[in-house]
Amino acid sequence: MACFSNFLPRLFKPETLSFWLAVFLFSACESVVDIPPLPELPPKLVVVSFISPEVEEVQVSVSRTISLNSPENNGKPLYVPNAQVTFSDGNDTVLLAYDTAKQLYTTKALPVQPGKTYWLQVQDPDGLKAEARCTVPQKINTSLTARLDSSERNLEQGGRNYKFELRWQDLPGLGDNYAINGNLYFLA
Repeated sequence: MACFSNFLPRLFKPETLSFWLAVFLFSACESVVDIPPLPELPPKLVVVSFISPEVEEVQVSVSRTISLNSPENNGKPLYVPNAQVTFSDGNDTVLLAYDTAKQLYTTKALPVQPGKTYWLQVQDPDGLKAEARCTVPQKINTSLTARLDSSERNLEQGGRNYKFELRWQDLPGLGDNYAINGNLYFLA
């Protein structure tokens, strides 16, 4: 008993008080939680496209949603290469061809013009459908400027900071229709 009585004063010294306080405050109980199975939802089409008079080719990505628990789910999009994709300006309608290399439906047959309205219709072989309508703004914003800066940090580890800055003047009264997409690649 004498041995244990000498141990307690050393264990609960004022220097170790914060440690013991943290142990008691941040300790937790563990229990198993039953998670109910996810509901099976029917697949839906995922259609992505950006049209602009500055881009000569209309490109449309068509994929399907996939259940989280599905064996087909590998974390990558499930592209639909055999859909019927049409693009129209109200007068002319074109059927887009599937480009296997890009995994996109494409056409250059119907150039996009400012001020016109375009319709996109997609149907896959299983009967899933999606439709969209877009009016291209009459004025094109040409005030865009871009700047990329880099600075050294942690030179021992070879680190760099990168800052990419985009600036433009918003066109009054036309709404805010901007799409920004970027990638940064390091070539060794």
